[in-house]
Amino acid sequence: EREANFLIETGEKVYFGVGSYGNDLSRAGLCYRLTVNGIDRDLIVQVITEGNKVADGNFNVMMADGGFSDEYNACVNTKKNAILPQFPGNLSQWGGNRGGWVNQSGCDLIPEYPICAANRVDNMRTLCRESFQRGFRIPNNVAASNPTISKMCAVKCPSQLWTATGLHRKDEANKQVQCVAGLSEPAGGKLSRSMDCSKPSYGSVSIANTFADTQRVVPCRRDGYTRINSRPTSIPTLMPTASPTKNDTLCCADTVYREYEWPYCQNPADSTILSVPSCAASSCLSYQCIDWNVLSTAMQQREKDYKSKNKGDNVYFGVGSYGRDPSRAGLCYRIRTKEIDRDLIVQVITQGADDRGGYFNLMMADGGFSDDYTACAREGSIVPQFGATSDRWGGLHGGWANVSGCDLIPPYPVCASRRIDNMQQLCRNTFIKNFRLPNVTDSNPHISVMCQVKCP
Repeated sequence: EREANFLIETGEKVYFGVGSYGNDLSRAGLCYRLTVNGIDRDLIVQVITEGNKVADGNFNVMMADGGFSDEYNACVNTKKNAILPQFPGNLSQWGGNRGGWVNQSGCDLIPEYPICAANRVDNMRTLCRESFQRGFRIPNNVAASNPTISKMCAVKCPSQLWTATGLHRKDEANKQVQCVAGLSEPAGGKLSRSMDCSKPSYGSVSIANTFADTQRVVPCRRDGYTRINSRPTSIPTLMPTASPTKNDTLCCADTVYREYEWPYCQNPADSTILSVPSCAASSCLSYQCIDWNVLSTAMQQREKDYKSKNKGDNVYFGVGSYGRDPSRAGLCYRIRTKEIDRDLIVQVITQGADDRGGYFNLMMADGGFSDDYTACAREGSIVPQFGATSDRWGGLHGGWANVSGCDLIPPYPVCASRRIDNMQQLCRNTFIKNFRLPNVTDSNPHISVMCQVKCP
């Protein structure tokens, strides 16, 4: 559609595309015109992401089943990547990480549409086949499956192209859409390919004001068409300019969204929150509630309410795990320890495989996480609840062993619009109240009495 509009405006028949040309930030948003051996017309392509292995004279263009790397893949769920992939299925359907399938027959195996595809406009299998048929990749030859670029030069970015990406440069007034003699890039490079489904680099990196008219590439939601700051639409012909509202229906997670900030939020000072409905077709984002942590503001209020109604019974409330027995789910226990100044009443809300008889695992700020389960840090989740890496959390099992470590943990979640409980202070309070014991090998307080009670 955009190529057709460009043909009407200029009389020139080209292919449009986007991709990477090295990792030089000064190229962000630039457009290049390519003449490629075996392809029936020139390409005009825009740089919207980084490509560390894309040397001068080579361009990596995005195409269906173009391949992804071990490090960057939001297409399919693997042990390393994408707990919320854009497509269903498994890794074997994509024909190998780098370059995808090398024969057209492999295209029949890739998923046809994204998980959240409400508008089934482009069939990925059809797009994959066409990339072979039109010469964008050469079949049956792994080593030389990328066609050769015979000419490459920087040109003015057509509005039909940059309005699709949202990234536009200020320094294009004197450029043309044709190559100018003497300004070509090195010849003889390759037109390589990729499709990692990840948000482009220049969708996260703010481009310098000196040459960018707009600050970032505007990426899509999980359906593959809905822009991150727009209402759902089948094929946007222009970038929407209106900000989203609370009534927008956005795919595809049971969480809240704000524009741009990694992974899904804007400046935390911005209180504009968008409610996002659940996507029935796949798993949705859900996290531990901060006010479940012992000593949280909400827990303290509930403790006061309980005390006033139960003859001054002064206890701490908490939640956590007591083994894996599902018959304990929802049960409450009263616990007395040797170190904590009052009894605890705790509820079983999750499983704990390593919790032995008489042991209760209590949720608290920086209480630690395992190798298998963490949605706190970036290493454990592509969309973590907190923005820091795991080294800020003091070790996987049990968190920091000294109160000074509490100063390093993130104070609030990435998407915190209501800053009620400061995690650093909650962490300090667990030491002050002896919920963990500093500078000792066995840092857990010792249970002297534990019995099942009615759940308040």
